[in-house]
Amino acid sequence: ETVELPDGRVLNRVELCIAALALAPNDGELYIKLVGVMRKEYLESVTLSGDRTLTVNQLLAEAIRCDPTNAEEYNRIGQLMDKSDTITLCDGRTIDKTGMYVEAIRYNPEEPVYYCNAASTLKDAAASVTLHNGRTLTQCELYLEAKHKGFAELRCWLDVLESLTGAAVVAEDGQLLNRRAVLAEALRCCNGSKSEIGRVIKGNYNLLRGNRTV
Repeated sequence: ETVELPDGRVLNRVELCIAALALAPNDGELYIKLVGVMRKEYLESVTLSGDRTLTVNQLLAEAIRCDPTNAEEYNRIGQLMDKSDTITLCDGRTIDKTGMYVEAIRYNPEEPVYYCNAASTLKDAAASVTLHNGRTLTQCELYLEAKHKGFAELRCWLDVLESLTGAAVVAEDGQLLNRRAVLAEALRCCNGSKSEIGRVIKGNYNLLRGNRTV
């Protein structure tokens, strides 16, 4: 797919992004858009104006250099990364996918989606991350934090239920909740919706029957 410009040039999507960067080399959003296009085209590197050849990870590092306190850019970059990926930033730090979401939380700690995204990268429910404010949160605690910040309650309660490995979890109000209590909260959030109630029951039938240790 190509576009013909008024000057007669015929450019594909990658070339359009490169041309845009030539006009605005300090626009971090353009680097992220270019990486998104490259992923669809299975490209590992591109040559920008000025004959600079950059890999995907180097392009993402450039995006952060342009706007190092933009929380949403860290979040979007995290979404573009595989769990095994790391990016070396211009300040020398090397950050993985989880770390990108930690950076997003650092610059916008009130956005619940960032906590959910960080939780989803952890290898198991026992794993944890340390935020820039010094708090260390497990996967379950990250989901609870997302709920506390206003994320969709039903999804968060189901995520908490799935990631709950101990006998109980402490909610933001200090209340201790075991698996049955978390399930009860999930059902409460269904607000009488038969489809949502069915979704909850389907995934937790044994717990509802009392055949599961809580």
